Amino acid sequence: MAEDFEPGAAEYPYNSITQIALVFKTNILLVLGAAAWWGCHYSLLWNPYIANAYALLDGFDVRFIVTLAGTVFAFGVLFFITKRFPTWQVSSYRFSYGLYALCTLASFCLMAIPLFFDIGHWVGLLGAMVSGIGNSVGMLIYGELHARVEYRFEPLMFAAELIGGIVLFLICSVFSVLITLVSAALLSILAALLFYRFSKQDTEPVDLPPQTYVDMTSGQLTTLALLMGFTYGLMRTFSTGDTQTYLGLDSECLGSCLCAFLLIGVFISQKKLTLFEQCLLFVLPLVATGMLLVTIPGANTLVPTAINTIGFACFFNLIWYFAPVLASKEPNHTTTYLLTLLFLVCQFGQLLGSLVPVQVSGLFSSGLMYILLLALILFMLWYVRKSRQDNTREVEIQKSQEIYDDQITPVDLSYEETQEAPGSVWERELGFSQREADVAMLLIQRIPYKQISQELMVSENTVKTHARNIYKKADVASREELIELYANLTKKV
Repeated sequence: MAEDFEPGAAEYPYNSITQIALVFKTNILLVLGAAAWWGCHYSLLWNPYIANAYALLDGFDVRFIVTLAGTVFAFGVLFFITKRFPTWQVSSYRFSYGLYALCTLASFCLMAIPLFFDIGHWVGLLGAMVSGIGNSVGMLIYGELHARVEYRFEPLMFAAELIGGIVLFLICSVFSVLITLVSAALLSILAALLFYRFSKQDTEPVDLPPQTYVDMTSGQLTTLALLMGFTYGLMRTFSTGDTQTYLGLDSECLGSCLCAFLLIGVFISQKKLTLFEQCLLFVLPLVATGMLLVTIPGANTLVPTAINTIGFACFFNLIWYFAPVLASKEPNHTTTYLLTLLFLVCQFGQLLGSLVPVQVSGLFSSGLMYILLLALILFMLWYVRKSRQDNTREVEIQKSQEIYDDQITPVDLSYEETQEAPGSVWERELGFSQREADVAMLLIQRIPYKQISQELMVSENTVKTHARNIYKKADVASREELIELYANLTKKV
């Protein structure tokens, strides 16, 4: 593949210890707030007393299912808002931080009441629903604030924040249930305050270097998010079903710890691996291995659940990393929109997986998911190779065309020669968009990319993206072929 499209082709110094220390120092409020957020999140997710209090006899973790339902509902509303108002950001409003803290506090109180008083479980389930709503707001705040950090340092920050959150959870869990819940509630307030203070710092989102190669689209990542969520929900139902709740939650804690080291691996290798390759190396093999081990009769659930959790937790964190990367390459999508879409789909997948009966989740469905994941790995391997070959060809064509542009003189293509409005032939015959038609008309006049970008008031990279789409739709490989095609189309008219 051409050097300009390599993941690490951007001209910036490598990640030195001094750079890493400076990034953590500059964003210390964000790191501490994120660690408090994870500690609070884990206290809700892994508290065995709460989990057992709402588990049915057939193995369903009702509290977890209702929490997911609340999360899906909240993300559905947020997705509608981001779709309608593309520039909207949840972290821009003070109300958002208060809403997260208030919902989390209310959820702890409501879910703790049935543990100490003889009150119906519906109170705790209401708390689980409120928890899902608050957690959705917290996840968006978390992602939007981290998008202000230079993207290549995000995996390392996520690893540090994960470990910090687990340490806070373990410290809180050594005390009584009441003290644990109160401590976790205080962590939610601390996280909201630190996040809000960081949001007021004079920082702006960092753009990706223009040479950064992205071989994954939002649609492909959305499909992967659905599968990853479903496998996690499936494994969690199996690992926490019947009398295995404590064992299942311990395995999740172990898996999340190991995930932090996996994220460090992502940070170290990101200059050599593309987005697809990071999923192929750090996510899919672990998730698939966990699903395979579950199908072995009599297998202990600790190991497969931990392995599966490593892969899923890594992918879950990489959503916050991938979203700003994709947003920089897909101008129609913002980071907030992609975060909302990906987490909505991922949480919905978890909800579906959690609804699979425990008697089935360890047998047929686990084997089926393993086969699907294996097929996905093979497909992605093929796609990576094909994508690289296609991009190599596009880069070679683009470079040769740019050299040719510098050696030719623009020609005049008047309205009378076309006998109709310029650009309409493209739109009618080849289905070009209005912007693609405008770019195509300038291309066939042999105007250089730089001049086109100035005339249309867009970046040169945007012009090149339109040019690639034009060549693909027109099934041509150069401007001369495009000019010849246009001449033939106008002759028909």
